[in-house]
Amino acid sequence: MSDKLEGLIARLEKAVEKMENTQAGDKFANLVNSLEKSVLKLESIHGGNPTTPQTVTQAQTSTPKPAEAQAQTSTPKGPEVERFHPFDDLYNEWSEKAQASGNQDLIELTTMGRNVFVWTDALISMASISKKPSNDVNTKITQYIRDRAKEIDDKYIRPRKIEFEAKTIKEGLGACFWFLTDAPVQYLDGVIEPTIYNANKVRIQKKQAETEWVDKFVALLKKMKDYLKEHYITGLIWKGKTEADFTSILSGAIPLVPAIHIPKTEETKEQSTTNNRAALFSEINKGSSITEGLKVADRKPKGQVSTEEPLQPKTAVKTAEQAKPKAPKEPKKYEKDNWFIENFTDDRTLVIDEADMKQSVYIDNCHKCVVQVKGKVKSIIISNCSNLGVVFDNVVSTVEAVNTKTLTIQAKIHAPSVVLDKCERVKVYLAKNLETDIVSSMVSELNISYLLDDDDNYAKDYPVTEQFLTRFDAKLNRFVTKPQDIFM
Repeated sequence: MSDKLEGLIARLEKAVEKMENTQAGDKFANLVNSLEKSVLKLESIHGGNPTTPQTVTQAQTSTPKPAEAQAQTSTPKGPEVERFHPFDDLYNEWSEKAQASGNQDLIELTTMGRNVFVWTDALISMASISKKPSNDVNTKITQYIRDRAKEIDDKYIRPRKIEFEAKTIKEGLGACFWFLTDAPVQYLDGVIEPTIYNANKVRIQKKQAETEWVDKFVALLKKMKDYLKEHYITGLIWKGKTEADFTSILSGAIPLVPAIHIPKTEETKEQSTTNNRAALFSEINKGSSITEGLKVADRKPKGQVSTEEPLQPKTAVKTAEQAKPKAPKEPKKYEKDNWFIENFTDDRTLVIDEADMKQSVYIDNCHKCVVQVKGKVKSIIISNCSNLGVVFDNVVSTVEAVNTKTLTIQAKIHAPSVVLDKCERVKVYLAKNLETDIVSSMVSELNISYLLDDDDNYAKDYPVTEQFLTRFDAKLNRFVTKPQDIFM
């Protein structure tokens, strides 16, 4: 029996060697058949269940599914959301300052403000899979943030409880709207200024914990501005082709930070009261020795003039590096998705004639210059300029100017809207199409010039009023503010 088994094994090994060395199809099939017979004989000798030739052939010819087929049969995954969280560390540092103050109202106020910022970051994360949301969604977004600001107003500002701390946060929440604008850096400038105004009111109170807390919040807004200037200078980029479902976010279904409560036990209050009372009676019981620690005043005879020199104000000593004048920034005119004109002085030959209607033009820190924009562009944004003239053919959305003095804007064809913020001495020339909305805030000496006939022979100036009259209307039961148009 064993000799027969060894012979079969030897034959099997030879068959395998031949199968490995041969490449002919017919010979390969014959070797497979002889191998099947050998296995059948081997199984019958050991008393096992013989396998039929068809079963062996099916087992050898069956091949596993390729990876492509498995990928097709698996359920397709949707696009993954890229989480937007560049400010998490700043949020944590700000919250730590609130907790260190030990002020329960300040901790709850910080939690309310932080939750709005976290909610906004979750919303911005949807830009990785969605196109720009519709006007209806934008309205719901702005309403959600305004509702949170109203909660702060009702809980802290109106009852005058940590009033200026709450006003600082309320103004700072305006930064959450940056992703809805095409010029977020300039927009944040307008948010930071009133926030600092209220932050200074907190600093005047000279409470160290609250001062550190408000300094950290202002630093958060400034670092946010620097981040947007580096990554989103032209606004948030929506990468999706279809609008995503914002229902869960608009309903507030995201993890928020709970407020930390500091327990105030009765034992702590009683113990502090007892210690203060004991210290008071200890001082009283000293008797006449209570005045031992006082200093004797150095009194001078009446009418005697002091020979001491009066105190002189200290002047800061500037180092050699600080005394050096700063080098002017290099003028730049370049295209990077949009057109940028920066740091030019006394140049009246700046022309952009290659922009298209999908591009915006950004003009920053230019003085005594004239910029001409030919063709149709998406928008024109002007900031931190003086003695500037901008002439353009056509604008799709808006012309916006911030922190600019002595500005002239001329539309040869049309501009749907002109937005002015913190500007002085502005002149707007409109073409025959007068359907332009002009929005001004903290603007002085604003004049609008427009044509009256088709022959361009006569233009009329309209000065925008800077005076307003506020009066209580008994019929409406509220105050009504109207412009005092003294030029009509």
